[in-house]
Amino acid sequence: MMDWNGSTPANRQHCVYALPVGAPCASANLAQLDSGRARDVDGVLGVFFASDIPGINSIQTERGNDPLLAEGEVTYAGQPVCVVLGRSPEACRNGAEALNIEFHPLASILDLDHARAMQTYEKEPQVLSRGDIQEWLGPGEPVLTGSVSLETQLPFPSTAIVARCRRRPDGRVDLEVNGGIPSDIRSVVSRIMRIPESRVFVNYEPVASCADGGERVARMAAGLVALAATRTTDEVSLVVDREWDTLHRSKRRAVYAKYEVSCDEEGRLMAVNIDYLLEAGHILDESQPALDRLLLHSDGAYYIPNFCASARLCKTNYVAGSDLAAEGSAQGSFVIEEILSHVAQHLGLSPERVRAANFYREEEEYSKTPYGQRAPAGLISRIWRETLTLAELEVRREEIRNWNAEHPYFKRGIGMIPVKLGVGDPRTERNQATAGLQMLPDGSVRAWAGLIDNGEPWRVRIAETVCRNLGLEPDRVWVTAPHSDSGIRNAASLGVDPVHLASQAVREACRQIKQRLRTVAGQMLAASGQSSFEVEDIRFGDGWVYVGPNPSSGFRLEEVSAEARRRRVDLGATGHFRTPNLLWNPAAGEGSPFEDFAVGAAVCEVELDAFSGECRLLRTEIVHDAGDSSSPACDRGVIARGFAFGYGWLFSESLGWTADGTLTQDALDSYALPGYSDTPLAYRIALLRTSGVSPDGGEGGRAARSLRESPVVLSLAAREAVKDALRSFGAPPGLVVNLSFPCSPSAVMNALRDLAQRVVSHGRPRAS
Repeated sequence: MMDWNGSTPANRQHCVYALPVGAPCASANLAQLDSGRARDVDGVLGVFFASDIPGINSIQTERGNDPLLAEGEVTYAGQPVCVVLGRSPEACRNGAEALNIEFHPLASILDLDHARAMQTYEKEPQVLSRGDIQEWLGPGEPVLTGSVSLETQLPFPSTAIVARCRRRPDGRVDLEVNGGIPSDIRSVVSRIMRIPESRVFVNYEPVASCADGGERVARMAAGLVALAATRTTDEVSLVVDREWDTLHRSKRRAVYAKYEVSCDEEGRLMAVNIDYLLEAGHILDESQPALDRLLLHSDGAYYIPNFCASARLCKTNYVAGSDLAAEGSAQGSFVIEEILSHVAQHLGLSPERVRAANFYREEEEYSKTPYGQRAPAGLISRIWRETLTLAELEVRREEIRNWNAEHPYFKRGIGMIPVKLGVGDPRTERNQATAGLQMLPDGSVRAWAGLIDNGEPWRVRIAETVCRNLGLEPDRVWVTAPHSDSGIRNAASLGVDPVHLASQAVREACRQIKQRLRTVAGQMLAASGQSSFEVEDIRFGDGWVYVGPNPSSGFRLEEVSAEARRRRVDLGATGHFRTPNLLWNPAAGEGSPFEDFAVGAAVCEVELDAFSGECRLLRTEIVHDAGDSSSPACDRGVIARGFAFGYGWLFSESLGWTADGTLTQDALDSYALPGYSDTPLAYRIALLRTSGVSPDGGEGGRAARSLRESPVVLSLAAREAVKDALRSFGAPPGLVVNLSFPCSPSAVMNALRDLAQRVVSHGRPRAS
C-alpha cells in the first residue's frame, strides 16, 4: 500500500524504510500478533507493535484516544497494527507478508443509517434550548415536520504526504513532513518517543490548504517514522500513497436531522425543535467539538423565540475528524436553512422574504442567540440588503420567469442564503496565539507568528499590524513563519481566526518594544531641549519618534533604535494573546463561545437540464464582511476556494463503503470533484469593510474577518437555486420540492420524478 518512488534523493545516505501494516476490516479483535518469521526476513530491521511504543500510543495532542497502532482491537479499515522497518521497500513488503496476525472480525457500522438502526449512540443527547417548545408544538397545534440527511465528504489528497525522521546521537530528533501543523507534530512525536519536546525539530513545507483534512495523516506518518527511528540512527523514510491516505484522512461527518416547526402566515418562526444525529467516527473525543459547533449554529442568522436543538453522537467505523473547514457549523447552518426553505414553499412565499422576516434584530430582546451571546443583527440585515442590490434579485427573477416560459426542457432558478458563522472554538485552549518581534539597529523589524503557510495572505496582515503600531513603512518589515527552533506553538488553523489571534500577539510584542523605546526617546528629546511632555505622549509614525503634531521635530526610528542598542536595551519581544471572555458550558447550553461572527450572503443562478439532471452554475454574487481587509484580492480568492469546497460537497462528492469498510472511491476516476465546468460563468465577490471588533493594529485599526469557513455555508445558495428551478416545472404553491444531498444529476432526476407524481396527484379531484 505504500510507494517509495522518489522518496530517497541520491544525496541521502543510510536511509531505511518504514511500512505500516493495516487491518483488512473495519472492526475486529486482535487475537494474535506474531512477528517471529518477519524479523528473520533478510533486510528487515524490526517490527513494531503498540507494546513497543516507549511513550503514549496516540496521535492526538489534546486528547489521547486515537492510537498510532491498534491495541487490542481495530476500529476502522486500514488502521495500522504494526510498522515494519527495513533496508529496502522490498524487504519491508517481504517482512509484512511473513507476519502472522490473526483478526477476529466484528460487526462494523459504516454509515449513519446503520448506526441509527443499531442505536450505537455515544453519551446522552446534548441540548440547546430557550422558550417553551411544548406550548407551540403540542398536540393539536399546526406543525410542519421534515428531515434532512447530509452525507459525508472526503477532502481529496492533492499531494502525497512524505515523512522522514532521524535520531541523532545527542538525542535530537529531526523530522521532515510536508503537511500538518508543525507544533502538533512535534508534540505527537515527543509523546510517542517519550522525549522532551525541546529535542524534536520539525521542518515542513507550505501546504496547499489548511482545510484538506490532512492534519491527521501528517501526524500519523510522523509518528510512524519516529517510532521506527527509536531503533536506528539512520534516516527513516515513509511516503503515503493515495489509497492509504484516503482511508486515514479526516472525513466530514454525516448528519441526520428531523424537525418540527410552528410558524405564522408571514413565515415567522414561532417554535423550532430539531433532533440531530452526528457521526462520531472511530473515536469519541474528536467529535465533541463538532457536536458543539453543530448546536451553536443550529439557529443560523435567525431569531427563534422558542427553540430546542438536541444532538447525539453515533459511533461508526471510519475516520471522521474536525480538521475540515466549517465542520459541524456548516451542517447546523444547512439544516436551519432547509427549515426556512420548507416554510417558504409550504406557505407559497418568497424564500428571501421568509428569511428576512426571521433575522436577528437589533433590539435587545431579539438579538440574543439561544446560548445567550449577542448576534450581529445590524450587520446581517445590512449585508442582506447589499447582496440584494448587487445581484439585482427582483429584476433577475422576472427575467428568469420569462426565460423559463420559453424553454420547456431547461429551467433556470435563483437562490439566496445568509451566513452567521461563529469565529472561535468552544475549546478555549485553541483560542490563543504567540508571536515574536525583533527590532534591528537600523530600525527595521523581523516578525514571526505561529501560523502555517496555507496560501492565505497572513504575512501581509501581520506586517500591516507591525507598521501601524511602530509607524514603519511596509518595506521595513519582514514576516516569516516560525522555525521549530523558535519553540513558538502554531495557532489552530480552523474554527478560530488564526490571523487575528496572531495579529493581537504581534500587537502585544510591539507594545513592549514601544514602551522600552519611549524611555530612550524621552531622554533623547529632553537632551535636545524638549522637556514639557510625558513619556506616554511620545508617538510613532512615518518612521519618526516624536511628540506634538510635527514628526520631524523628533528623531528617526533608526536613531532611537541605535541609541537603545548602545544603552543595552532589549529590542526583542514575544507577545501572547488569548481571546478574552470566552465561556461555553455545554451541560447548561449557555455562554459566549465565540470571539466574533463572520457574516455574509450569496446569490446563485443555475440552469437545469430536464433530460439529464445536470445543473450549470451561471452566476454567483457574494457579499462578505471583511473587516479591515489589507489584501482584498487574496481575500476574494479565499472566499472562492471555500465556496468551491462547499459546492463540491453539496453537488457531487459522495462516499461509499465496501462490506469490509474500505472506500469504493479512492481515485479521481471514482470520486467526483468540482472542476472548471462547475465554475460560475459570472463571479462577483464584494468585501464589506466594517468596524466593531477588537483592533489588531494601533488606533483606528480593525481586525480583518476570518473568511475561510463561512463561504462553505454560502454554497447552499446554489442548491436553493436548483430547488427554485425544479419548481418551475409546474409545482403549485404549497407543494414542497424534495431534493436529497448531494444534488447529483441522479438526485435531481429523482426529485423531478417525485415532483411530477405529486403534481399529478395534487391536481386530481379528491374523492368525497
